[in-house]
Amino acid sequence: MMNTDEVTLLALRVKALVEETMNVRDAAIGRRGIVFRGTFSLPAGEAIAELRARLGSSGLLPFVSRHGEEFEVRVVRDAAPSPSNPLVNILLFALTVCSTLVVGAANAGVDIIARPERFAAGIPFAASLLAILIVHEFGHYLMAAFHGVEATLPYFIPAPTAIGTLGAVIKTKSSIPDRKALLDIGVAGPICGFAVALVALGVGLSLSEAVDIAPLLGAGRVEQYGDSIIVKLMTRLVKGRLAPGQDVILHPVAFAGWVGMLVTAFNLMPVGQLDGGHVAYALAGRAHAAIARFVLACLIALGLVWWPWWIWVLLIMVLGTGHAPPLDDVTPLNRGRILLAIAAAAVFALCFVPVPVSTGW
Repeated sequence: MMNTDEVTLLALRVKALVEETMNVRDAAIGRRGIVFRGTFSLPAGEAIAELRARLGSSGLLPFVSRHGEEFEVRVVRDAAPSPSNPLVNILLFALTVCSTLVVGAANAGVDIIARPERFAAGIPFAASLLAILIVHEFGHYLMAAFHGVEATLPYFIPAPTAIGTLGAVIKTKSSIPDRKALLDIGVAGPICGFAVALVALGVGLSLSEAVDIAPLLGAGRVEQYGDSIIVKLMTRLVKGRLAPGQDVILHPVAFAGWVGMLVTAFNLMPVGQLDGGHVAYALAGRAHAAIARFVLACLIALGLVWWPWWIWVLLIMVLGTGHAPPLDDVTPLNRGRILLAIAAAAVFALCFVPVPVSTGW
């Protein structure tokens, strides 16, 4: 903690540094840091680079945003990131391997808890799904490293769900420098994961069997998986046109690919801290909040036809629909990255399915 005199001296020192690149009209000390408003004496990009260099050498971070014709510079202390323990990542990954193996084997009619020697029955599903998740998360991790953002290794989440996991996450431990880095980091995971899921889906469909569905429906309860646009296209490409009354019984590798597409769609929802939320903020800035509210309203409406969407609404609200700004919240995206954001939206549209799972009789 600092006393009033120390805070005042720090504010004066920071003000002197900021005034080297900014014509300060107003300054204030608040709970969110020391805030300056005014106009830059250099082009915005150069001024922000100068501010980051000068303040960074003093252990400070400048968050820059635009307010009308003026700019706001909010200066905070650059807190040292907390250390990570990679043993936690390894343990969670090992548990996720086990949980997905159990589910994969169960889907093949094998209880590997009772008969552990038959664990291989779960490998096709578990290996395919984990490959998708690993590539997805390391897409984020490597792109963060490229932009100089410190991030944790992936934390895999084992869970007693229909797929044996709740996915995986990484956590950034330092501030995102600008919108282009935010977009790159946000989009890298789902695009990389989508590519692997596409391969798994194609290979798995080639191993899957098209059968008459009526006898199965007559035999009792059957879970039917909703087809996204990409699943329909891949099924037509690999299996050709199905005869009337036929459907495809998914091979475990194909099921992992289907799950990968669903995970990609979930992650690309443009809200909060999801990957799509990063993309939406990078593209729209503070207008991201309106996009998030619209998405939540759509999910609430979709819950009328598939109630688990309401669980997603609650989860998103618990995690928060807001988004922290990057250090440079001023410099817009270039054309190439706008096209990349559009590509991410297209992937979302290809992978999204309103009713992922339904039950037939």
